[in-house]
Amino acid sequence: MYESVLDIDLSQSEGRLLVAADIHGSFDALDRALEEIGYDRDRDTVFLIGDMIDRGPQSHRCLEWIDVPGRYCLKGNHESYIEAVCDGRISRQDHEEDGGRWFYLLDEIARNAYRRALLSLPLAARVITPRRRRVGMIHADVAGSNFWQFCGHIRHGDYRSEQIAMNGRSRFHAAREGRTIPLISDLDHVFFGHSPVADPLTVGNCSWIDTGLPHSGQVTLIDVDQWIDSG
Repeated sequence: MYESVLDIDLSQSEGRLLVAADIHGSFDALDRALEEIGYDRDRDTVFLIGDMIDRGPQSHRCLEWIDVPGRYCLKGNHESYIEAVCDGRISRQDHEEDGGRWFYLLDEIARNAYRRALLSLPLAARVITPRRRRVGMIHADVAGSNFWQFCGHIRHGDYRSEQIAMNGRSRFHAAREGRTIPLISDLDHVFFGHSPVADPLTVGNCSWIDTGLPHSGQVTLIDVDQWIDSG
């Protein structure tokens, strides 16, 4: 059964909760970043919060991260492009020009397998960390100041909320321009990708962690509890 929103309790975990965003087919770089921090596949939990695919050289490796214990992937706008092309909402040419050519080089059986896997991805997650923090994970944006209330709209199939989750930038633009943004009232912290930054940007209890792979070569891999402690 498809779950558009995850609710995960890691409070009994003895490992770390790690998060990265917008890998964009740079899985070799992600592997190196995980190795550098001593990633323990049996203990640590990793979230990739959207845009695993397109632009980079290893988009085909995304299947290594879907439905694997201890690894969670969320849907971003690039994962949604494949269905949008099939529905006629965007053109194949537009997708190819935005890094999606790898997908159309696959044979039909492989394309269908990738399409099913990517369509099955949830849009958001609420997580209790190993140190009992309440955090949110979502690709792009949240409308309003209550994460779980917003997730309720996603669970009920609200198209506008789904698009905000995958494509929104209102909160990011306000944060970058120095305007006040409301705290997400029901969580300790929320992590976003989608909006490229030279270095992770934190305003209030929101952090944007897309540091521009594959062009920058920089993988930002966050230890969530350590990040909150240092803030």
